[in-house]
Formats: sequence, C-alpha cells, structure tokens
Amino acid sequence: EESVGHNSPSGNPSAVSASTVPAGALAEVSAGVSVADRKKFDILVDILLSRNDNDPRLDRELKELPNGSKELFLSHYRALPREKFNERGTIIFLIGRNLTRQEDFDFLCSVLGEPPCLSLADCQKAEMSKQDFDQDSGEEVTLVYPQLVALNAVTSYLERVRLNRGGHDGKFFDSALQVIKCGMRSKAAAVSQKAEMIERGVTR
Repeated sequence: EESVGHNSPSGNPSAVSASTVPAGALAEVSAGVSVADRKKFDILVDILLSRNDNDPRLDRELKELPNGSKELFLSHYRALPREKFNERGTIIFLIGRNLTRQEDFDFLCSVLGEPPCLSLADCQKAEMSKQDFDQDSGEEVTLVYPQLVALNAVTSYLERVRLNRGGHDGKFFDSALQVIKCGMRSKAAAVSQKAEMIERGVTR
C-alpha cells in the first residue's frame, strides 16, 4: 500500500501562514464542492500548518480525493508562492495518487511546465554564488522538488497500470505518456533528464 513517503526536501513543511489560504480562489470553486470536500481541504491546510510530513491523516482521510476536494487543493496550489516547495509538493503528491480524470494529468503537465526556480529564497532571482553549484546538490533537488513529485506520481500510475492494480485499466495511459513528454521539455536539467529516463523505461 502506498504511504505518504514523498520525501520532502526539508523533512518537514515550512509554515504556511493563514494569509496563504486562498479565500478568493476557494470562493470560485466553493459552489461545486460538498461539505465533505471542504473538510478534506481543511485537513490539508491543518497538516501544512503542522509541519508534519508524517501526519497519519495523509494516508487516512486524504488517501482518496473526490473531484471537489481536488479542485480546492488545486486552488490552494495555485495561490501558494512558488518558494513553498514542500507544501506544493505535498499537494502534487496527494492529487498524483488520485489520477482519475484528464484534469489531473493536465495539472501534472502544468507543474512540469513551470519555469525553473532560480533560488530557494526567490524563484525569480538566482543567487550569484550558486550559479555553478553541483547539479547533484540538495539545493537543486529542492528547487525542482514539485516537478520530481509529479514525475514520481505518473511513474507510479504507469506501474499500477502495468500490474493492473487498484482498478487501473490504462484509460489514461496516453495522458500519462504526455505528462512524461511535458517533463522532457522542462528547462530544468534534473527534471528533463529524469523524464527521459522514465520515457526510456516505458517504451523499452
């Protein structure tokens, strides 16, 4: 059984202030969600605030996500600053293990299409002293953490299809392959290289 082990770069999420909860964005989708959907969203926000990657609710209350919950999660993702690597990665992980509609794969593709983040403090500004840092450094992994989670999600989906586990009949197989192609087009070398490796394994 899958666990939450999405291996966050920092071990625990950094704090999410109440101001980061996208009230305006939530209002746009609230009409189409149920009380149960909103409850799942409230649990997500509570977990992010708790800084606990190993919160059992991730594998319990948030194990399965109906579409209404996903819409709330997506609204929150879009409202978060790009520097919230772990929070964004957590949302990608949760949606990525519930790939049940085309919109879920489109979301993963959009994550992989995000421009590279240039530094931990500010995605728009590179730190001059880090221009030539080792590609295998922990910092580079953190900078592309959301994208690596997205690739791991589609890899897990394809593996479940291959093993025919969990009712996955390959309905979205082509969509999953398209996600990999989105990763191959990434301007971040760590992402494009990983996507190419996944693509070779699928087409072998």
